[in-house]
Amino acid sequence: MSFINSLGRKISQTSQEVLQKTKETAEIIKYNNMISEEEKHLEQLFTCLGKEFYKQAYDTCLEIMPDTVAEIKESQTRIEGYQTHLQSVKGIILCPNCGKDLPPDVVFCSACGHRLESEETASSAAETQRTCPNCNAPMPEDFLFCIKCGTPYPQETPCTEETAPASEETPVAEPETESNQT
Repeated sequence: MSFINSLGRKISQTSQEVLQKTKETAEIIKYNNMISEEEKHLEQLFTCLGKEFYKQAYDTCLEIMPDTVAEIKESQTRIEGYQTHLQSVKGIILCPNCGKDLPPDVVFCSACGHRLESEETASSAAETQRTCPNCNAPMPEDFLFCIKCGTPYPQETPCTEETAPASEETPVAEPETESNQT
């Protein structure tokens, strides 16, 4: 009996230790998660502070960290280019007043009522823009295929000796016939 009692005490003691370790582990995980959440919140606050400082003290930022300011400007320029490309792929335009996505054929913004470019301006811009030979969809210069119908755009190749048209063709001598020999 003492063996069974001893075994029961050991099992009870071990289960108490396991329970205590489980509680400690749960508490450690809880506090690690709380620390992580606060660190994320702190990062967001620092980001907001940095953005606001950059906006309000641009000249100071330019003096203190000119390389970082240059990188910020380059990144902003790339983002604007990507957004413009994305708009052309999506077939939308942005309202210059409020930034709302709009279909390309509207005259007024549906969000703020701003008048968009006139049809005359749009038609003159369309005349200078490259279009698809199949469906006449507008095509940015760097596209290789039409985004509406998939037709490949003809590529302008630079003029080289291989692709240059022959300016003067050398006449081919006709073989002499018997009538020419006598």
